[in-house]
Amino acid sequence: MKKNSETKIDIEEEKVDKKSSNKFTNIDGSIRWRKLIFRTVIAIGVVMILLIAYQHFFGGQTINIDGKNESLAQTAYNKLGTSGVFLFVLIVDTFIVPMTVDVMYPLVIAWAPIKIFLVLGTASFIGGILGYWIGRLLSHVKIIDKFVDRLVGTHKAFIDDHGAWAIVLAAISPLPYSTICWAAGVVKVDNRKIILACLARYLRMILYYYIFVGGVSLFG
Repeated sequence: MKKNSETKIDIEEEKVDKKSSNKFTNIDGSIRWRKLIFRTVIAIGVVMILLIAYQHFFGGQTINIDGKNESLAQTAYNKLGTSGVFLFVLIVDTFIVPMTVDVMYPLVIAWAPIKIFLVLGTASFIGGILGYWIGRLLSHVKIIDKFVDRLVGTHKAFIDDHGAWAIVLAAISPLPYSTICWAAGVVKVDNRKIILACLARYLRMILYYYIFVGGVSLFG
């Protein structure tokens, strides 16, 4: 009987451990750097492939990084407009959805760097702040607090261990930015630190832009 009870306890502990960890962080909130770096490289590589594919196959037109050939950028602008791109990034980085803002790069790659910085960066920055306050407010609603806890539960230890720096890391890596912003709200990280942390999203947008531009110029 004792062995059976001990086995059940072990199984329950394993379940808790799985719920308390995720693919990028351990149970204690420490970072799995190898997996994070590997996923970052893979994510950049996938978007790079998409950009090169667009360059060669999108309507028979090519992307001119210098902005001389505006066919692809103009098509995207006509369909979405700057406000459409802004809204898409804002939604993706505010709410917990299975989507990444990186899918926008093939559409806006011919934009001027300053436009990328301002439009994508500002939308993502605001999205992170909104996500933080959504998590903070919903954590007080008893009816759905358990649902919110399930959404962000695996990141609580990460936030507890790293504080606002967790958002900085999420802002520049494949870590789920919106989810971690929600988690920061749930654990009530200082909102002033959140504002500063979310500014890293500007760095991420322009940094990835230049990585993608360099990749397309080199391999495209």
